[in-house]
Amino acid sequence: MKAAATSVGATFVDPASDFQGKAICGDPESIHGIVSTGRSEADNEAPNSSMKSLHPKISGARLYANALERTL
Repeated sequence: MKAAATSVGATFVDPASDFQGKAICGDPESIHGIVSTGRSEADNEAPNSSMKSLHPKISGARLYANALERTL
């Protein structure tokens, strides 16, 4: 991703250090694991996992924002 961003003159921001110890099963967990309940109206139907699976929680979105704000 960094090479692709650089090739078009964009700045790549790596949030990996922000997520250190906080991703799936981290403390606090800021990325959803496999979600099978709490589906929204537009979500996948059971038995498929929810579209929330493997996506950031609110705290994960904050970690991405922290990385962006440092760069700006």
